[in-house]
Amino acid sequence: MDINTAPETQQSKHQSLISRLVLMAGGAAIALSAFFAGTSFSDSNGNSEASELHRQLIELQADTSSKGKTMSLATGLIDNNRGDLAEGLFLLDHLTGNLDCWVINTRTGEVSAKFSSNVARDMALEQLGDVDYVMVTGRTDFVGANAGNVRPAKCICYVADANSGAVVAYGIQFNPTAFAQGDLQQSEMILLTSGMARGQQVERDQ
Repeated sequence: MDINTAPETQQSKHQSLISRLVLMAGGAAIALSAFFAGTSFSDSNGNSEASELHRQLIELQADTSSKGKTMSLATGLIDNNRGDLAEGLFLLDHLTGNLDCWVINTRTGEVSAKFSSNVARDMALEQLGDVDYVMVTGRTDFVGANAGNVRPAKCICYVADANSGAVVAYGIQFNPTAFAQGDLQQSEMILLTSGMARGQQVERDQ
C-alpha cells in the first residue's frame, strides 16, 4: 500500500463487498435463466436429444483469430481423440512469412508438437514487406485419410494476402499416440491448395 494513501474505511469495504456480491448474483441469475430457458424449450418440443444435452457437458467450440501489425494468431482444433483435446496455436510472422503451429500437451503443459511452413514462399511473393496478411482456421474432418497412427488435423489454416490476392490453405498430419505419450513431433505443414482470389480460380496444389 502507498504510504500516502489513507487506510480504507469500514464503510468503503462494506460497499465494495456489496458491489461484488451484486455482480456475482447478476451473473448467476443470467446463467440460471439461460439454463431454464433451454430446458423449457427442449421439454415443450419433446426433443429427447436436446434434453440429453442438458445431462452432459457441452464442449465450447471457440476457434479464434487476431491480427496485429506484424503478427497474426489463430487457434484451431487439431484432434479430440479419446477425450484428449489438442488445440493448435497458429502464429504468422508478417515480416518473414513464417507460419508455425504449436500444440500444448494438456498432460504435460508443454508444447509437444510443432508444425511450420512459409506462406510468402507458397504465395510466390516477391516483396515480403508489401503484404497485408489475414488468417483464419476452419473445422474439417478428412475421410479415409489416416495412415497408421498419423491422421489429418481437424482444422485447415487459411491465409490470404489482401494486397496481392494470393490465398493458401494448410493441413497438418498429427500423431495422437505420440501426443498422448508426450513425445515431441515436428513436421512441415501440408499445402492443400493455393491460388488467387482476384480474377482467377483457386487451383489444387500439384
